Amino acid sequence: MSFDDLFGGGIYSDISKTITPYFDPYVQAGTSSLGSLQEQLSRMYSDPGALYASLGESFQQSPGYQYNVQQATEAANRAAAAGGQLGSPAEQQALAQQVQGMANQDYQNYMNQMMGLYGQGVQGLTGLTGLGYQAGSTLAEDLARAKMAQYGMDAAKRQAEQQAQSGLIGDFASLAGGLMML
Repeated sequence: MSFDDLFGGGIYSDISKTITPYFDPYVQAGTSSLGSLQEQLSRMYSDPGALYASLGESFQQSPGYQYNVQQATEAANRAAAAGGQLGSPAEQQALAQQVQGMANQDYQNYMNQMMGLYGQGVQGLTGLTGLGYQAGSTLAEDLARAKMAQYGMDAAKRQAEQQAQSGLIGDFASLAGGLMML
């Protein structure tokens, strides 16, 4: 149901038809983003672990990861060789821990980026929803002001008509009274 259906036509209808198209794209964008925003907020609050896991599903080692592992391995091997520990279980364990730490860091860097992008997306939806709400509120306020102005003009018109009718009735009564006296 449109405002015109609710309040009728007249000047108000002209104003409504003039300003509504400027607000509609923003109202529609806000309305359509609301469902997505609610879905994302629900995902975050109902099962944050599942959301985190879904963001990590597309993880791939960063391009520099293998290079860093190779450099760390070579450095560890040189240090172990210098100390006479090359190939020892202690050297292999230390190297495995170092590589595991690098893998964890690579994954955490990826997840931090994904969470940042996800957060920007949610903020974007929030902004778009707010923009739609604001546009809808402004449109409603403008249309309400226009309707009140139309009501004021209609009331003034009715008052003028009543005064004119009262004046005519008074004139006829005076005329009739004057004729009766004759």
